[in-house]
Amino acid sequence: MANALSVAPAGSPIYSVQLYDQGLHFYLNRTVVLVDYRDELSLGLDQHPELGIADMTDFTTRWRRLTDGFAVMRPATYGGLQAQGLPMRMMARLHHRVVVSRR
Repeated sequence: MANALSVAPAGSPIYSVQLYDQGLHFYLNRTVVLVDYRDELSLGLDQHPELGIADMTDFTTRWRRLTDGFAVMRPATYGGLQAQGLPMRMMARLHHRVVVSRR
């Protein structure tokens, strides 16, 4: 997954949608914004709310406004967003993760 995201320009946001891959931000050496996910990261997100998006509605609104952005999600999440007509292009797929770009 990190290989597919290594092409992301420095200013482009990267989102982790409804999941958290511990090594992703480490291997990318970049900030990854969590979407609709808190779990063990609740305390940190309370202290730094800019690192998270609370729900899918807010995410889809933000995503539609982007000219460039990237996201990692489960295939089922991708299918649901695709069915809603969210503009995205699949860049990579493993059995349990999908990487998409805004363009």
